[in-house]
Amino acid sequence: MTDPNVMSIEHKLEFFAETRHSYGRTALLLSGGATFGKFHFGLIKALYEQDLFPRIICGSSVGSLVFAVIASYKFSDMNKFFDPHYTFERPILGRITESRLQFLLDLLITGKVVLDTQTLKDYVFPHTGDITFREIFQKNGWNLNITVTDFSINSKPRLLNYLTTPNVVVWSAVLASCAIPGMYAKVDLMQKLEDGSII
Repeated sequence: MTDPNVMSIEHKLEFFAETRHSYGRTALLLSGGATFGKFHFGLIKALYEQDLFPRIICGSSVGSLVFAVIASYKFSDMNKFFDPHYTFERPILGRITESRLQFLLDLLITGKVVLDTQTLKDYVFPHTGDITFREIFQKNGWNLNITVTDFSINSKPRLLNYLTTPNVVVWSAVLASCAIPGMYAKVDLMQKLEDGSII
């Protein structure tokens, strides 16, 4: 007769599997906020140094940019991002002078976008290339999630990741996540086909 207070290996495995489903896994979410993105690196560095950095990461707007760049490398290469010269060598937003501010206001009044989407792509693409969500998960072990919305008033956010949109090219998801009306122009999500072509 077995002791009723002792769990079998099978019951222990079942218990921990169910517990994992109930409590989930730790994820880190980074918000938008333009230059606020610089502060994201402090949080990332603190978690990394304490060996608490999760492999499930989600970003919106500048948060998507930060995580897309990080996820395009393996976890073991993360320490390079804490070198300010490496990370901020090419800042996304230039300094706004009074004359530049008047120029930006004129653009807003005429309904034109203020910031150049190509500048954003020029920052992200050298890191990510044409990597997809699935490739980031398979090659680098990151579960990268990026939220996007379209420009319609009643649109709901969509979560892009290796399960929902495995073949979407990550740089296009970042541009779409940053496409705030009046700031960046709207963009199309790009997909990589099996032959490597982008549509």
